[in-house]
Amino acid sequence: MKRKELVPHIPHDAQDIENARHIIRLGYPAIAPVMRDLFGLMRVSDSPAADLIAEYFRTLGKAISDDVLKALSKENCWIRHRILSTIIPGWSAEDIETLKVELCCVATQPDAYDNDIHALLLIRKHGLADDKWIKQWTSFKRERLESREKLLRTLE
Repeated sequence: MKRKELVPHIPHDAQDIENARHIIRLGYPAIAPVMRDLFGLMRVSDSPAADLIAEYFRTLGKAISDDVLKALSKENCWIRHRILSTIIPGWSAEDIETLKVELCCVATQPDAYDNDIHALLLIRKHGLADDKWIKQWTSFKRERLESREKLLRTLE
């Protein structure tokens, strides 16, 4: 399908599950021209439409890894959160391999929604980095957490 044929079926808001279901029925690769738009829907934290689409994307695996890679590189924490907590946790090691570099980047950045920790968990689960590297980052993050906790207490 062409993009102009698909655009009217992109969910119009976070609650538009009718169009979300329609997009899912069309399936991949038919919806490929609007993947960027569909990932854009995931920037809203409370979105039944995005929830449905994320669950569908979870079933596609490596077929959409290039689109996932582009979406992961965005600076939106909610898009990353849906990818790391819903879409790719069920993927195989082979499916996730292409995301290794971006997952390592996400893992090394602080994140209020724990995307860095979700990325570390996926990296460990699939053996994408050696244990020493994972332990070093885990230790660093724990130290930062303690430091942030102390800083937060000064606000009380």
